[in-house]
Amino acid sequence: MRKFPQNRELIPDEESWEHDNLFFRNHLANPNSPYYIEESDIVPPAEKVVEIIHKAGGKAVLPHIYQYNENAEKIITGLLDIIDGIECFYPSYTMEQTEYLVKLCEENSLIATGGSDYHGAKRTNALGGTVLPSHYRERLGQLHVSEGK
Repeated sequence: MRKFPQNRELIPDEESWEHDNLFFRNHLANPNSPYYIEESDIVPPAEKVVEIIHKAGGKAVLPHIYQYNENAEKIITGLLDIIDGIECFYPSYTMEQTEYLVKLCEENSLIATGGSDYHGAKRTNALGGTVLPSHYRERLGQLHVSEGK
């Protein structure tokens, strides 16, 4: 994309031009964008993905939901009945977002998790860590595969 400077005039925001992952999220994976690429014929439905995770003994947790901007609430609503948890603690979340997600987890008997977004030393734009309150850490430590949905 950046190999040809004339493409710059086609990209509506600076962040998407500078960062491939943001271009993907903001445009290629955003149904409201003219650059959207429909992938439903090659991507399995969420129910199938969750089924595979459960068969492997895992928990299906919705990660970094607010990176999907205006689609976040639609995604949460669409997956609430099949997931086991939501990543509630994340470096870029506001306190209000975290509190909302924790409350949502409590109301729906879901696991509240947290992440630092650390992907290794080679990732130069890694966000700082996030603090997972001790009562959530203790709960995560007590979980067994048979718990949850």
